[in-house]
Amino acid sequence: MTKAQTEQSAGQDSSQYPVMHGQGGGAKNPRYRIFSFTQRLHHPESGKPLMTPKAIQGHLDDYVSITEYAYLVHDKDQDSQGAPVGAHIQGVVRLKHAREQEQLAQWLRLPSALVKPIMGRGPGKYARVLRYLTHESPSEQAQGKHHYSDSEVVANFDWRAAIDAHFTPSVEQPLTALQQVKMDLLSGRTTANQVRDQHPLIYAEHSFKLRRLETDFLERVKDLAVRLDYWTEAGTADLQRIYGLKTAAEELGIQGSLEEQCLRAVRIKTSPFPGGVV
Repeated sequence: MTKAQTEQSAGQDSSQYPVMHGQGGGAKNPRYRIFSFTQRLHHPESGKPLMTPKAIQGHLDDYVSITEYAYLVHDKDQDSQGAPVGAHIQGVVRLKHAREQEQLAQWLRLPSALVKPIMGRGPGKYARVLRYLTHESPSEQAQGKHHYSDSEVVANFDWRAAIDAHFTPSVEQPLTALQQVKMDLLSGRTTANQVRDQHPLIYAEHSFKLRRLETDFLERVKDLAVRLDYWTEAGTADLQRIYGLKTAAEELGIQGSLEEQCLRAVRIKTSPFPGGVV
């Protein structure tokens, strides 16, 4: 069977933006052309193999609609607490024709929660998601993430040229110490008390704003716990469950806001697919 025979008809829509298809006024799921995907190499509890680079390579090569792909194994990541994260595959694909998220997940033999459509407009969105593969951006490096080398990336096109066409070294500047502290507070990677101990001069000059950033993060955690109906035995919002979901999402390389990370982690936890267990 040829590649073309292994997939359904590609249709006529090749837009890189979401397209809604429906009949008689009924809308179907949106379709996209650019996706990221991730999967652990082994189950975190049983150790059972979930995916191998050879297997994902085979799935990517099976479909002519997957015109471009790039992936690598993230085996040197750490979570927000500095603990090692289980090795996982992180990848990006561009399709010839727009497809539903569930269809690409089927092609790659992955739970749909581990396949994420890349939305938004502008020429830089593809370059940004490609650049995440190596953790090379200033914002990723400011978080202390391991910088993977270009040689570790497996691709069927010049992915580096796609990045360089949008980002130039002269435009990008490393984050200042203050900017990094602010990012860490907004994402919950540090606390105001830790900033006071580790960066006393920054804290002395900006303590009020830094405390507000910490409060902002804690309020978002509390709000999300209430929305997900997570409560402690004492009847208060269970913040620790949100922290646990955030850590699980980070272990899988799931990007996005706190809400997006946690909601995707919930979907993976409740997925009937064996590889979907966090």
